[in-house]
Amino acid sequence: AITSTSGAVTITGAVNISSASSYIDLGSEAWTVSGVWTNASTSASWDAGTGSVTFTSATGGTMTFVGTNLSEDEFNNVTFNSTGATAQTFTLATNGLRWGGTLTITDATGGTTLDKATLTLAGGALTVSGAAASGLTSTSGAVTVTTISVSTATAFIDFGSEAWTASGNWDNSSTSTSWDAGTGTIT
Repeated sequence: AITSTSGAVTITGAVNISSASSYIDLGSEAWTVSGVWTNASTSASWDAGTGSVTFTSATGGTMTFVGTNLSEDEFNNVTFNSTGATAQTFTLATNGLRWGGTLTITDATGGTTLDKATLTLAGGALTVSGAAASGLTSTSGAVTVTTISVSTATAFIDFGSEAWTASGNWDNSSTSTSWDAGTGTIT
């Protein structure tokens, strides 16, 4: 078990929570992880807290979240922002991603893409932005969010054939050629 209260945590490398009984209480801290995330926890003691986790891997990587295996969200605010000089992709594997605050995909230099494949995204707000082409790609599955903000011309979403549900506002400033309306539905 790890309990964080406030401040900042920087992890250089990967995080691997390999035991179902292990957990993190993320508190109100700002976490920065420069590697991949692998989480097998099913502990009722897991606490997303009120802080944020930012993934900054310069090479992207495979991210194994717990999806619905936790009784609450895995994160409050979560950001994917590669530090690589070229475009990088973070790929979800095994389970979807749940967050309570804001999921942000952004990049100032090389471009960051979150590839959810067929896995579920469920949470609060979704923000896609950045000076470099950054986006969300998928093939199928469900996405449930409160609001959607695609706030820069280079940002994009590739909708695939999935079902999206947005309960709040949708703001779109994208002019990206990577934007793909797909064949799914948005409600």
